[in-house]
Amino acid sequence: MIKGLAIFPHYTVTGKQTIKAVVETENGVFSASVPFGTSTGANEAARISADAAISMSASLAKQLVGQPEDFRQVEAILKELDGTPNLAKLGANLILAIALATARAQTANRLYSILPSPGTFPIPVVNTIGGAQHGGGTDWQEFLLIPHKAASPAEAFQTVWEAYLAVGAALRAKGVMVGINKEHAYTARLDDLQTLELLDGIAGQYGLLLGIDFAASGIWDGRQYSYAAMNRKLMPESHLEFVENTAKSFKRLFFLEDAVHEEDFQGMAELTARLKGRLIVGDDIYCTNPARLEQGIKLQASNAIIIKPDQIGTLTDTMWTVEIAQQADLELVPSHRSNETSDDWLADLALAFGARYIKIGVGYDVPKHNRLVEAWQAR
Repeated sequence: MIKGLAIFPHYTVTGKQTIKAVVETENGVFSASVPFGTSTGANEAARISADAAISMSASLAKQLVGQPEDFRQVEAILKELDGTPNLAKLGANLILAIALATARAQTANRLYSILPSPGTFPIPVVNTIGGAQHGGGTDWQEFLLIPHKAASPAEAFQTVWEAYLAVGAALRAKGVMVGINKEHAYTARLDDLQTLELLDGIAGQYGLLLGIDFAASGIWDGRQYSYAAMNRKLMPESHLEFVENTAKSFKRLFFLEDAVHEEDFQGMAELTARLKGRLIVGDDIYCTNPARLEQGIKLQASNAIIIKPDQIGTLTDTMWTVEIAQQADLELVPSHRSNETSDDWLADLALAFGARYIKIGVGYDVPKHNRLVEAWQAR
């Protein structure tokens, strides 16, 4: 039974203010904080400020005190109180924080048990060199390493950490290192293809696959894709050919996320058809939204989907999206955000969903790696 609710301002690892929900029950006190992204999709649910959330905490507590520790019931109450299609009144971040805290209470802090265990663990997909809106010299936003041969979460982290350090050493040796961006990825004086070439060599040494988050909406001007680092302007078909040829040139390039802008379902479908055997991943095009995912499935727009619960705002809708994706045999990739907190609930959800991949970095995301190790052993 819920005995109390409090909302506090909370800070991300990048210094941005977000919120933390604390739910008191007869069995203890449970909490959750919610991150938010930099390159947010146009179709994401609304979020509110910490001040606005705190101002509503007392009235929401009156609605929830006495309710059972059931996140679905709590979310139903909050969505009815909100009454808007995109959660503009209460905010996706506030509703999700309360729901996650309630779910932790419901499972005695074993959030990974919210669904029956499928007996698999997710392989981390790790941002290693960054650019675009996350800071860096490339037009593509993230260059990723994937320790796909790892036999456990601990081995996966150890392998990718050693490779990450090797990348830093290589950048310093070449004299092209600039710094570290907000996702703890390196930034460098290299263009996109030069970056991919450097990572490809290190991936070969460590037995890793490669990935790219193109974040193509960021270079789309409504007519063409504009590449500042490589001084190119490409019309949609030329852009598709460029992405296709890049993938075919780099055999280890397995994971291709948001390779076209967020409304181009047909372009995504074309890329999926051309690059058999690669993971064509949709993030901004879906925004963890069941309706948009169903549209993509009809067009066979991708074979994988990024799952970010704060994009849709409730655990219930997130799980609905996950179920639809699983029925269509899409790979699930639960993902962090660029303005992340130290909370580790994403690791639990990845295990609960039976996801084969989880998109988390190094640096500030180490708590999520540690939670994967602990929860995998305790399952």
